[in-house]
Amino acid sequence: MKRATLFVALFGASFLAASPDPPAKSPGPARLLRTLAHDPGGYNPERVNVVTELLLGDLPSGKLDAQSHVTPAAGPAARRGEALFTKARAGFGGQSCASCHVPSSFFCDGRPHRLQRGAGALQPSFEDGFETPTLLGTIESAPYFHDGRFATLGEVVAWFDTTYGLSLTQGERADLTAYLEAVGSADNPEDRRLLAHTLDATFVYLELLAAGSVKDDRRVWTAVVALCLEALDGAPRRADFDERRLRDRRRLVDLEAQARAAASLDALGEEAKLLHRELTRYGSDLQGAIAAERR
Repeated sequence: MKRATLFVALFGASFLAASPDPPAKSPGPARLLRTLAHDPGGYNPERVNVVTELLLGDLPSGKLDAQSHVTPAAGPAARRGEALFTKARAGFGGQSCASCHVPSSFFCDGRPHRLQRGAGALQPSFEDGFETPTLLGTIESAPYFHDGRFATLGEVVAWFDTTYGLSLTQGERADLTAYLEAVGSADNPEDRRLLAHTLDATFVYLELLAAGSVKDDRRVWTAVVALCLEALDGAPRRADFDERRLRDRRRLVDLEAQARAAASLDALGEEAKLLHRELTRYGSDLQGAIAAERR
């Protein structure tokens, strides 16, 4: 629920409208990072790259083969959906879903595209452009679309069908959704990264407090500190690291208290960056100590 709080701080209460019952268990770091990649301050390519690396590296799926085709494990509906995904359509100007979500390129093309949104922007304009996101790991990245408006992949399919006049039948919508779910599935959605990487995937949120469109939002400060405390407290305990852990914990608590009381948050940004650096080092040193014991 702490991550849901951070989502609300970033996007307002409307963020949860598409998903009125947030999961009781906090979503994985990939989900939060991918959502932050499309923050209200505008497109952030560096953050998107981080998110893509997380998704591609940690969510293997037996429903895709080495050529990014669905396997028999995906089921017949997904196989039919794959054919629909690659079919050229007049509504897409003779292109297909796969023209942008290129299977051989991790289901993205690295290019911005303009989505139809009714009352148009002036031509030419970048204001409606969004870079194609990967479809891998979507099990960890709900809600969907650049602004988080859709709770399910089925809703995304329905939007494209209606907006671009694809004339899909209900069965075709279902098959295409099954295909997207197979592409976005994971054999084991648990985080398999090294401890140091797992910890820093949370500690990196401190950088949002130093620079970015949400650095002046006190709700974000509270939520980020809560997440970092959760990660720090949940890490393996070692007697030789207790003093350091408690010191870093006090710094996090103090940072959040100062953020609540300070007239301006600008002066605290540098402390957030320094604390991120220290916590990253803590995670690396802890990982090293644990690895040394196993040799």
